[in-house]
Amino acid sequence: KSDKLKDMLTLILGFGNYFNFGKRGNAMGFKLETLTKIGDTRSADNQLTLLIYLTETVDLIFPELDSFMDDLLNVPKAAKVALAELKADVSEIQSGFRLLVKECDHMTKNP
Repeated sequence: KSDKLKDMLTLILGFGNYFNFGKRGNAMGFKLETLTKIGDTRSADNQLTLLIYLTETVDLIFPELDSFMDDLLNVPKAAKVALAELKADVSEIQSGFRLLVKECDHMTKNP
């Protein structure tokens, strides 16, 4: 869980809603593929990209978000975990827990 990443994505959403005001309404979210376009989105005078503006805004106003990438160090490892395998492990743990609860109930009723 990364609160910094959540805040960064909220900031990006806010910028998008501001720049698209009156065109598309207030978006509640965006597709992750949209993030790849931040470096290509330019100001009206073509002098600044949204990525540069975002970086400068974070540096000046939200410096605590500057290190949000540090929260993502384990993402490559987590991406290697097979979802089916993870679901099977969780299911096995849940089954074991249910057995444990039954055993505890039995032990308390029959000391």
